[in-house]
Amino acid sequence: MPFSVYEDYKEYIDEMAETGRQKLITADKVEFFAKTSGTTGVMKRIPVVRKAKPAFIKNVAIFIYFINREMKKRGYLYGKGVNMVEIESSVTKGGIPEGIISAYTIEKNQFLMPAITCIPNEALKCGEESDMKYIKAFYALKEKDLTYFAAVFNSNITDLIQYIIENHDILCDDIQTDFLNLFPLKMKTAVL
Repeated sequence: MPFSVYEDYKEYIDEMAETGRQKLITADKVEFFAKTSGTTGVMKRIPVVRKAKPAFIKNVAIFIYFINREMKKRGYLYGKGVNMVEIESSVTKGGIPEGIISAYTIEKNQFLMPAITCIPNEALKCGEESDMKYIKAFYALKEKDLTYFAAVFNSNITDLIQYIIENHDILCDDIQTDFLNLFPLKMKTAVL
């Protein structure tokens, strides 16, 4: 197989995303486009087929196993944590779901999430318009048995802590009144 780069496939991937046409670069139906973060340039779509699902599920199971094992070693048997992965997803013009790979993985493993995270599945699906940092901070501060933060990048955790510092007034008010505000910064700006 010759060496190739994303640009060799981009035209076909874009056509699949725009029209929903299948089997242009894979023998199997593309169920999801995993979007990259774009750190090397522009965001890219990586086609995910059904055969890849077991590998993703296995990775989530391994992640959960290691979190539980480490928590038990430290004497935390029942606490919950905050997983910093995002599950925002959307649908391409061609009708194929897309988002970061954690969205696909968590969507397929929703039944596991209540056991490990203090954030309800419904809150994680609030969409692009909501402030996910607010939602994670709200539930992290509200959880009395918070035992861990999990993130691919440490900067995700430090960003959340900085967010809590900068928005502690609105977070504390909302937690005290048990009001989950899906658009806290928009409302805060409107009030100011």
